[in-house]
Amino acid sequence: MQTQTMTQKKADFQAAGARRAERREKTRSTAKAAGSGRWFLIGFAIPALIMLIGYIQIGVWPFGDGTVLIIDSLHQYLPFYTEFHEKLVHHSSLLYSFSAGLGYNFWATYAYYLASPLNFLIGLVPTANVCDFMDYLILLKVALCGGTMTWYLHRRNPKSGLLAPAFGTMYAVSFFMIGYYFNIMWLDSIAMLPLIMKGIEQIFGIGDGGRVSGRSDGRLYGTALFVALWCNYYIGFMLCLFSVLYVFVCLVYTGRMKPVLFLRRTLRFFWYSLLAGGMGSIVLLPAYRALKASESMQSNTFPKVIKFYTDFVNLCLAHFAGIKPVNISNSQVGLNAYCGVSVMLLGILFLLDSQIAFRRRIAKGVLAGFLFLSFSMNVLNYIWHGFHQQNGLPNRFAFIYIAIVLVMSFDAIKDVPKLAVWRIIAAGVIPVSFAAVAWYLKLGQDNEGNAYPVSAYEITFLLLCGYLVLLLVIRLYHIRRLVFSVLAGSILICESGVSAVWGIVCNDSVTRSIYLNDQKSYKTLVPQMHDNTWFRSEVDSQRMRDVTLFCGGNAVVMFNSTMQESVTNFCDRIGMESRTNKNGYNGVTKLMNDVLGIKYVLSAQGTGSTLYQFQKQTSDGNLTIYKNENALALGFMVNPEIRDWDISSGTPIDVQNDFVVKAAGLEPIYTLDRYLTMQNGEANEILIPDGKQVYAYLPERVAELKLTTPEFSKTYETFTDHLYVINAADGENMAQMTASTKLGSSAEAIIYTCPDSAEQAVVDRLRESELQNVSASGNVLTGDINVKKAGVLLLTLPYDNGWRLYVDGKKVKLSEIGSCLMGADLETGQHAIRMVYVPEGFREGILLTIVSGILFALSLYLYSRRHRGEKKGFDRDMDDAKAYLSALCGEDAVAAGALMSAYTTFRIGGPAALLVKPKTERQLADTILYLRRMELPYFVVGNGSNLLVSDAGYRGVIVRVAKNLSQIRIQGDIVEAQAGAMLSAVAAKALEVSLAGMECVSGIPGTIGGAVFMNAGAYGGEMKDIVESVHVLTRDGKIIRLSNEDCSFGYRTSRIQTEGMTVLDVSLKLEPGDPLMIREKMDDLRARRAEKQPLEYGSAGSTFKRPEGHYAGALIDEAGMRGFTVGGAMVSEKHAGFVVNVSGATAEDVRGVIRGVQEAVMEKSGVKLEPEVQMLGFEDTEDEE
Repeated sequence: MQTQTMTQKKADFQAAGARRAERREKTRSTAKAAGSGRWFLIGFAIPALIMLIGYIQIGVWPFGDGTVLIIDSLHQYLPFYTEFHEKLVHHSSLLYSFSAGLGYNFWATYAYYLASPLNFLIGLVPTANVCDFMDYLILLKVALCGGTMTWYLHRRNPKSGLLAPAFGTMYAVSFFMIGYYFNIMWLDSIAMLPLIMKGIEQIFGIGDGGRVSGRSDGRLYGTALFVALWCNYYIGFMLCLFSVLYVFVCLVYTGRMKPVLFLRRTLRFFWYSLLAGGMGSIVLLPAYRALKASESMQSNTFPKVIKFYTDFVNLCLAHFAGIKPVNISNSQVGLNAYCGVSVMLLGILFLLDSQIAFRRRIAKGVLAGFLFLSFSMNVLNYIWHGFHQQNGLPNRFAFIYIAIVLVMSFDAIKDVPKLAVWRIIAAGVIPVSFAAVAWYLKLGQDNEGNAYPVSAYEITFLLLCGYLVLLLVIRLYHIRRLVFSVLAGSILICESGVSAVWGIVCNDSVTRSIYLNDQKSYKTLVPQMHDNTWFRSEVDSQRMRDVTLFCGGNAVVMFNSTMQESVTNFCDRIGMESRTNKNGYNGVTKLMNDVLGIKYVLSAQGTGSTLYQFQKQTSDGNLTIYKNENALALGFMVNPEIRDWDISSGTPIDVQNDFVVKAAGLEPIYTLDRYLTMQNGEANEILIPDGKQVYAYLPERVAELKLTTPEFSKTYETFTDHLYVINAADGENMAQMTASTKLGSSAEAIIYTCPDSAEQAVVDRLRESELQNVSASGNVLTGDINVKKAGVLLLTLPYDNGWRLYVDGKKVKLSEIGSCLMGADLETGQHAIRMVYVPEGFREGILLTIVSGILFALSLYLYSRRHRGEKKGFDRDMDDAKAYLSALCGEDAVAAGALMSAYTTFRIGGPAALLVKPKTERQLADTILYLRRMELPYFVVGNGSNLLVSDAGYRGVIVRVAKNLSQIRIQGDIVEAQAGAMLSAVAAKALEVSLAGMECVSGIPGTIGGAVFMNAGAYGGEMKDIVESVHVLTRDGKIIRLSNEDCSFGYRTSRIQTEGMTVLDVSLKLEPGDPLMIREKMDDLRARRAEKQPLEYGSAGSTFKRPEGHYAGALIDEAGMRGFTVGGAMVSEKHAGFVVNVSGATAEDVRGVIRGVQEAVMEKSGVKLEPEVQMLGFEDTEDEE
């Protein structure tokens, strides 16, 4: 009893001790979290204060009448945010909007521009303060970038003190942020970069302080990547690319890793990547579908030729202080890389830092160099920009480069007290010398071709000298760590802060009241019309591209990256100003104003009682409102012939005449008046006859066009190839048109007239049956129509597969009219119309988001239950297999985690869980029997000449028979070779004894076992022609010999392949021959192979099987796919039947090329190409033994 009591007390004591230890651990964890939180707040507050000082300097509200919304944030984002605000306030659907672009997929716009959860706070502010909300949201997001980077750096080095927020501030107010902060939708995702870096490090066992541990945790990475993808798919895509690159950096950082551990962590990385994308599918899929239909995506092509946008000296100069940040560029040149000149010194010091492992320095340096190269190299730049041209905003991925350089600099500066003085001097002399030479030679120019100011060289040179002196003082005088961090951190923050404020001043602001006055005028004047019908309107001020949307109207005009190509093409073809992703209210004829239902125009430019034949109503001193009494409803009945309306040919006037004929059944209303040749700078008078409309069409652009009519006077610049409205109210009038062209050149305009009565007759005919009681709100359109004559209900909304039409409660098919609009057949009678819109990809996106969210939650649950270091299932099996096979074949014959890129001629492939190289046929047979008995996945490889291995590698055992099993014996005319003998070696042995028959296959870079397995062949010969018999191991473990007939050879197949046998050795029946002729034939075929096949690149030979009656290469050529490229893989320019690895291709690159070729050939020729190359390790292909 006493013993039991003592035992119980001992147990109680141990339990109490364990509880105390647990509490201490929790306390330490809480303290660490609290410490990181404090540093996050400091890193947040400093950039916020810097931004606020900049705002005060340029008079941002409430410190003035300014807003930092410039360029696209003014013309696009502010109107979209305003529309979002109105939808939230009025509880309207986020799926669709009728407010611009004839109607548009608002959910895609939300996904592209508005997905940040912070944006929902906009509902708390008045409409007039949306721009102010955006200003301070930019400030908060920039500060958030500083907070997350500071948090990351503090966790990287908890003893860094003020250096962490200093480098966090350098990230937050780098010139990338200052130059591009108007792209407000990017900033949330940019703030996630430090968290993604930390998350990847955690997956690969890199903990706080850079310590490598056995723990692997993907929760932070999955969450951060999900947020990044949700908030902005574009920056999210860049972060996905970076994440893959950063995995390699982490692998190098951790050093050698057990293959099973490597595989598990790599899979965990991809799993959380997949879940992050899946959880974001509700925004990603609809955005992708919408972008596919946009003009910018349709006209996008991969660069065919490698070129460089600028030299690397100019890129280096982007690190200099005193150079204005790039906001927008008319060329592909421009780099916002400045984040403090100290990184020029500290980045080099990192590479010289003896305190950091050499491999780690090289890994980070290579990554930074790769990013640096991508700024100039068109192909890499194109890939980083989401396989898209950078179009006006160059090097949008520079924030990643800045982050990597800052981390390198942060790692280096902590080691300054420990480094040899010569390393610090060398790191300083290099950038100081470069700055001096650049100063002396006045190197570099900005994106507009202007020379840099002298002050930029002076400031940079002096700062670099100052930082060099500072580092030497710290090193030589052994400054205490606290003093060191405060001193260096303060200086770094000061430089970044001053530069950021100067950059904000360079960006300047725009006067917010100009645009708010237009909004106020619209909201004042339109209600005075007391018009309760649904209508479109346009604000003709052109001060803001999406001004009507901003003011609260329903417009034809829109500027939106997700705008349908069909809409811009339609507007262009009817004569409106229109180009990529945007259009403008210029060139809209009276007929199109009526047809598109534009009932009101508000303008500050009208000079008479009419404008575009709209009647003046009233004015508030800022804008005047004009009314169009003939504006049609959103839908109206037209003749069935409208289905044949072709807008692709002729002038815009021809297109409109064709509409009149097919829609209304009337004669064309426009008549050619004359061709007008305009000389540079000369005024041309144009008669406006009484009762007629006059239009001028410019087929080609001129530099500038000035147009003065009785109704208005305007100057048009740059995009001038459209129609021009030259109308007057009553009586005969004159207009004047003056073109500015290149000196000595002229421009042609085509003048058309249209009788008012003829246009009125068209409108009267179309108005006979139009929608009544129209309600268009959210994603629903309703109305009634009395159809007097059966025909087509034409809806002036863009055709979109997301729409569903219900007539009297029954679903009716919608069809595309005029390559843009929608129509549906209706019979006579009264009908109730109801339309509902759900974006393409939305339903699938919801499902994927829900499923992925559940899987993510399940992953978190399983992680919490997983015991650290526990080995399970596959890992144990591989360990057991390694032990057994090492005993069987020798330890030198077994390797874990061997990269398959070293064992395939494609030079591609991730790691195999296990690689074994049997030395004898008995070992080979016993290896296969063991793997089958244990039911382990395996794959037998020869030289890997017809094999593509997944980038993720192969989760199983690779059995390699090349080299070890390569003996060749010759008896008379019989050649016996082990499975691993190379075909070239067998042919050479046969040549030595004057045996012919191997010549055709002698150049194939494979083993004889692999050649027999698939019945390889070339130049009219196949293995079946020379095989006498084959010694094989069957699936049930028997060793048998098959005759040629038993092998059942077919085109690139055999019984050996179909029944999963393993070749042990082969007997060939050859014919005696003349050795000179044999060699001559082999040399000839070798020369032909070298001439016609891309042997200089990695490949798997002929990629596709020969389709019956065709040649694969010829079909690929006919489909125009020669040279087709995906990543580093390409259809060979030398032989279209080969897919080659031209530049570090991945397996997915190769598969992308294969799929692209298959689709193109099927579309062109109707022939399905089947891959000849075997694929291993891919989830969507079944691995064969």
